[in-house]
Amino acid sequence: MSIDFLNQHYGWEGVMAYGNLIHDDLNCYGPGIQPGDVYVDLGSNIGMSALVAERRQAARIYCIEPDYDCYEALARNRGYNWVLDNVAISDKPGTVQIAKWPESNNLRPVQAITFDQYVAQHCLDRIDYLKMDIEGHEKIIIHSISDSTWSKIRKMFIEYHEDNTLSEVEKNVERFKFLTTLANKGFTEYSIFVRHFQSFFYVWKQ
Repeated sequence: MSIDFLNQHYGWEGVMAYGNLIHDDLNCYGPGIQPGDVYVDLGSNIGMSALVAERRQAARIYCIEPDYDCYEALARNRGYNWVLDNVAISDKPGTVQIAKWPESNNLRPVQAITFDQYVAQHCLDRIDYLKMDIEGHEKIIIHSISDSTWSKIRKMFIEYHEDNTLSEVEKNVERFKFLTTLANKGFTEYSIFVRHFQSFFYVWKQ
């Protein structure tokens, strides 16, 4: 069943449901989410990825979703061990403009904090699995995280948004730069699933 078929007949909700709940995107490569993990969902949307973490017996699930409409649905879907925040993660605190999902031209102001601030606010001493799906801002965010916070993270799944104005050679160069940044933070094990719009980066520490 293709992504185009799902989108045409069921919308992006159907695409997400298939990817998360049936195909199990978060656990295709690497160690995946394991029982007892502290799971942080950066870009939770309505909570499908968090539901996967719950099914895999994560001990604690932290959900970050800036879009208020998605956040309302996330709050209805929450499990007993979910911690929710309606906030954006940025490279600096303040206010950012967030598109009303799944549109791209309807912007709304949202409070933003850094990921370091989020980790400090929740007193997180470890993050076993970090999922990052932040609509193309992943390249900015990974450069804003301190070494202290990086040391707490063991495994990551990143939805990497491709720049389709680039040639294939140029896109390979950009992916290599992104992966090198992560490797320099200790994520020396990896698997990459390349797609046209969003590629999947699975990275983890030995």
